[in-house]
Amino acid sequence: MRYKGPCPLGVLLLLVYIYQSADARKCNLNCVGTTGNLLKFHPGKTYQYKLEGHSVTTLPGAKDETSKVGIAANVEVSAAGECEHVLVVSGVHTTASDGKKYNLDKTLGSTPLKFALQNGKVVDLCTSETESKAALNVKRAVLSLLQSSVLKESGYAFQHETDVFGNCPTNFEFVKHGKSVIVRKTKDLTKCAYREHLNLQFSLTSYFIPSDRQSTPLLLGSLSTEQKLEGGLLQHASSEEVYNYNPLSAAEAAYKVQVNTKLTFVGQIDKPAPPTNANSGKSLVFQEDHPEAQKGGVQTMVELLRSSCDSRIVTEDGASKFSRLVRVMGDSPKEELLQVYRQVKSGQGFKEKDVAKKMYMDAVVQANSASSVEVMAELLKRKEVTGSKAQYFYLLLGSVKHATRAALLAVKSLLEEDTSPELYLGAGALGGRFCREHNCAKFSEVEAFQTKLAAPLLTKGCKPNNKNEEDALLASLKGLANMKYLTKTVASKLADYAGDSELKARIRVALFETIKSDPNKPEFKTVAGEVFKNPLEDSEVRIKAYLVLAECPCGKVAALVKTVLENEKSYQVGSFVTSHLRNLRASTYPGKDHAKHHLGAIVNTQKYPVDFRKYSQNFENSYNLDFINLGAFAESNVIYSQESYVPRSVSLNLTTNFFGHALNWFEVNIRAENLEKELERVFGPRGKLRKHKYHEVYEEGSEYATSLLENAAERYEKSFRPKRSVSHDQLNALANKVNLHREADDDVDVDVSLKLYGNELFWVKYHGEENSPDLGKGMNKLFEGLDDSLKSAKELNFDYRKHVTFLDGEIIYPTGLGLPLKLKALGSTAFRLKLDGKFDFAALVKDPKNTDVRLQVLPSQLHIFPCS
Repeated sequence: MRYKGPCPLGVLLLLVYIYQSADARKCNLNCVGTTGNLLKFHPGKTYQYKLEGHSVTTLPGAKDETSKVGIAANVEVSAAGECEHVLVVSGVHTTASDGKKYNLDKTLGSTPLKFALQNGKVVDLCTSETESKAALNVKRAVLSLLQSSVLKESGYAFQHETDVFGNCPTNFEFVKHGKSVIVRKTKDLTKCAYREHLNLQFSLTSYFIPSDRQSTPLLLGSLSTEQKLEGGLLQHASSEEVYNYNPLSAAEAAYKVQVNTKLTFVGQIDKPAPPTNANSGKSLVFQEDHPEAQKGGVQTMVELLRSSCDSRIVTEDGASKFSRLVRVMGDSPKEELLQVYRQVKSGQGFKEKDVAKKMYMDAVVQANSASSVEVMAELLKRKEVTGSKAQYFYLLLGSVKHATRAALLAVKSLLEEDTSPELYLGAGALGGRFCREHNCAKFSEVEAFQTKLAAPLLTKGCKPNNKNEEDALLASLKGLANMKYLTKTVASKLADYAGDSELKARIRVALFETIKSDPNKPEFKTVAGEVFKNPLEDSEVRIKAYLVLAECPCGKVAALVKTVLENEKSYQVGSFVTSHLRNLRASTYPGKDHAKHHLGAIVNTQKYPVDFRKYSQNFENSYNLDFINLGAFAESNVIYSQESYVPRSVSLNLTTNFFGHALNWFEVNIRAENLEKELERVFGPRGKLRKHKYHEVYEEGSEYATSLLENAAERYEKSFRPKRSVSHDQLNALANKVNLHREADDDVDVDVSLKLYGNELFWVKYHGEENSPDLGKGMNKLFEGLDDSLKSAKELNFDYRKHVTFLDGEIIYPTGLGLPLKLKALGSTAFRLKLDGKFDFAALVKDPKNTDVRLQVLPSQLHIFPCS
């Protein structure tokens, strides 16, 4: 059920602002209101602090089995004005669990950072464009330790505070000791919004609802902070975090992690704030960093491949070795992966070269890294990977954990040579992954990549000459929709063509589906509004235009929808819009809160039909358990065109919400055009069933089926008891016996697409006569394949090995050190099936008692599911 307590819209908007893409924020360091004196830095002075911290990981009941990591740095805070301040972190070094120290000043120290401080609260921060996320996270941790969102001399307070851990409900206690004020803060970290980061093979979106559970219950965490303020300065601050990893809810935690951090005032000097070019607005919330590829793994990869391939069966550690191989490949650069491939291809050091090569290909595809994408693109360009293996690679492009500019350029080169629909869909999903992690508007590589992805649209336009060009255009549009980001050039073309009423409905629907993936552009709202309010447009196209408007509404959109609905004459459009608005008002899905805010108040007094068998309808069923932050959302659209009594398109979408993360499991879309004409040819007044008597139809069908069976029997005799054969022409003659009376311009167009985890991955199309099955060819191919199988079975030597990583993910949490705490889960399986022997099936059928049959079966498999 939905939360009924007070939740002001301002709080929700604030949380959305906090979590919005850091790259999309503007640098704004303005303070509003008065500035208190409990914590105040004076311009012209620089305040020096010492940062120290460490984390300790222990096992339950263990005394010596601990892992300790430390960090230390020098911190300087300068006031550039009453509001604007500058933070500099230098002398950064870490201490590993073995006691060795590493100087990370170049990596984590980097450039100065600007931030706004008002009455103890960090309002906003600005950083350099070149600042790494790792360095910024350390500075976020320092600022989180420095700030206190509430300041007073004594008493208690409760307030949501935003810091490196996210937006957390915080208990404050203030105690005055002489000239000092002690501030104590406590937080239950499981209640912090936007704290948890899931790095999986598929994409998730974040949301917020008022709930005491904002992250998964795998890792329980608490935070206690104490600050000492005296003379307007922070004299000392310390924090303690305690994490308990308890996946099975046992009495004692499986792992315990304790993080201690302290910031100590050293002194102050007369020194103005240093100059800085920090002009990129950022949030104080932790950002997940993406580690760079590590060199030096060639020998390890070769050894793992050799030990796994040369074994006759799958050994006890076979799946474990493959799991490790995938991890090493995922961390290795392109050059080293290609170096290993060249050695595997040559067979040097391997007993079974082909097996080693297959295992290498399995591992490099499942590594899901940017480097592995570059390697596979290189192999595809060399034509060393083709056919179904290439299509499998295209399918997995969107599951890469971290997309880079180099990966985009590698796939862009493939688009110059291959225009298969699978590549368009996979390339778009890869681009979408990159744009979720970066501000795509700042990268010229994205512009070049999307230009190539949109080549059919940009070069040939939306008036194709044949079905092949039309399908290529639709594949390109679907790939663009997977990106969920559209450049100005592409957006302009899409808007121009979407408003062209002379285009085919199939193409215009695809255009609006693409526009819907990035709907907040002004030109899209303009063209969608024009089409939606035009009563001369096809009702299906108008409904698609409305869905674009409903995806990102505003006050003007709401006014337009209300005006159109009050004067709507089309039952199809009116019925769909009223049902959509009705469901929107009742929806509990967090992703529709924005649309509900703008469109939910529209109530139309005009009545429209609600029979989905005749009229377009929107259906939704959503449910939310706010107290545990779990929910589910299902939506379906049935859309008609006024030109057809058969639904033109049907869709079904299923999404689940859990602990601040929304996962779109799947979305199925089926669109059919001219299907009603096909039905009329069979059942209509001049259809086949009306022009022929029922017994004639039955006799014709019976004769056709009998002929097929007879010729199948003859083909069987050829395979197993060679006597006579049937020609290809004879089989084609059978296929042509039934005339379906189809006109060339009335071919059925059917499109079936499937989205998984937010990306369209599968698309099947049917174009009437062009895709009609050739039964003669099909029968010949079936028996030719059977003949080949029977010949190979006479000297059977079948060896199938497969290594699969079925789970590869991690959950990332921020710590007070600015360093991440990660939980990793990896599941792998290894399988081998070897068949040896002799098996003459034809002889067995002819004389089963005197046929020699030998068969040796050696199956072996192993599963591993480690979690750390």
